[in-house]
Order: sequence, then C-alpha cells, then structure tokens
Amino acid sequence: MLLNLMEEQRRLNLNPVLLSIADFDKGDTSLEDEAKKRLVDVIPFRMKRGYSLRSAREIVHRAHASHITVIHSHGYKGDILIGSLPRHVRDMPMIRTQHGRTSTSKLSKIWFYEILDKLVLRNVEAIVHVNGFNAQPAGGTSHGTGHQYVVENGIPELTFDPVSAYASDPEVREFCSGGFIIGTICRLSEEKGLVYLISALSQLFAYNN
Repeated sequence: MLLNLMEEQRRLNLNPVLLSIADFDKGDTSLEDEAKKRLVDVIPFRMKRGYSLRSAREIVHRAHASHITVIHSHGYKGDILIGSLPRHVRDMPMIRTQHGRTSTSKLSKIWFYEILDKLVLRNVEAIVHVNGFNAQPAGGTSHGTGHQYVVENGIPELTFDPVSAYASDPEVREFCSGGFIIGTICRLSEEKGLVYLISALSQLFAYNN
C-alpha cells in the first residue's frame, strides 16, 4: 500500500523518499528490496529497539539533508519518534496515516505503543484516516489538534490470469482444480474479522447442502 501510494505521488510530480526503520541486526528488508525494484528512493535507517531521542533527531537531520518538506508517518514507531519532538525542533509539517488499531491486551507492548501514539497526536499537523469509522474518536478522545481527513486505502487495478498464475506449480494446480477457491491474506487478529468469513462460508456450505 505504501509503495503504491508513493508511485501515485510520483505521477503527481512529487518526489517521495522512503525512510525505512529497522533494528541494527537487520539487513535489507523486503520493503526496501521491493522499493528498489520500483525505483523508489530509499533511506535505510537502523536503530536500537525502543524509543531514542537521538534517533528521532537523526531522522529529522536526514530529512533536512534530503530536502524533505513534509514527513508522512505510517506506523507507531515513526509516529512516536517524530511526533514526540517539539515542532520547532522538527521544523517541518508532519502527516500521519491512522491505520486500524490492533486488538491487544492491556499492559502489552502494542497497548503501550498505542497509548504513546495517542499522546503525540497534538504535535501532528494532519491525520489521514483510512476509513470513516477510524475517524470517529473512541470514548470522546480527541484525535489531536491537526486537520482530519479520510482517504480510503486503495490498490491499483490488477490484471490477474488464474490459469497462468498457478499452472507452473503442480500442487497449487491440483488444489485449485477441485472447485471455486476463496482466499484471504491478512494478520490472524480479531479486528481483521476472519471469524465472520468463516461463519459466512459455513452458512453458505450448509445452505447448498
């Protein structure tokens, strides 16, 4: 989704640059490899796990060195690192895309990240929600002082030939030849709603029989 967004930005004569944050022990990530294939400018950034004020300042320094005029964050780490800096230190506007929250238990690491993420919203100039539901504050909690927008996730139209896609793999071809196939790709987490897909298919199967 992120790389598709950057390709569309280039079509608008913008010059997006991907700063990819990962741990020190990481080599090139799959995101970085795919970005290079698409000829997207990439700045790999390696840091220790957890919050680091020094790393946050270094990211801003690299942004200035690359003549970046707007920072657009897509995850907890970027939100917290850059959003925690005072605006006069960051010295450039920050947009963050608010993706869906992850179902998690209290006092877990993700739960703690979400608390910090909400606290730094006051330092963000604009928030982009991926759907209207996410744009509604939960329990009256403010989303921050920045402008609010809803831009739904989208992907380019795909041309997909199911025959050529699995013809070279005998196991896949045999599996798909048994009937109509429905597939889904997502994280096995409650908010993805897989339980509804399973329930719907179960009811459909029972109805057809």
